[in-house]
Amino acid sequence: AYLQGLVTNDMNALTAAAPAAHVAFLDRTGRLLLEAHVRLDGTSASGEGSGGFLLDCDERVASALQRHLRKYALRKDVDVEDMSEELGVLAGSGQAAAAEADVGIGGAPAARA
Repeated sequence: AYLQGLVTNDMNALTAAAPAAHVAFLDRTGRLLLEAHVRLDGTSASGEGSGGFLLDCDERVASALQRHLRKYALRKDVDVEDMSEELGVLAGSGQAAAAEADVGIGGAPAARA
């Protein structure tokens, strides 16, 4: 996977049962560049993942993350695009939040992390 080696986590460990992780991006000396949440992309019409990932980061570092990802995308079949206009993040905790999350936004089924 493209992100394997770019983040601190084992991206091959993400599965349908555990589709998300908190990751860090480091520079070549091991210093923290930025952190993000990564999730398997399950947005295709068939319900199957695209084989890609969705990354969620603080909007203040989004352009830096895009530059960092594009720097390592040379000669790879990788698309890096800003999806912030199309996607959002909903967070909650407890049983009531879990029940509400099943409805999703706009009536669409919600994905759970």
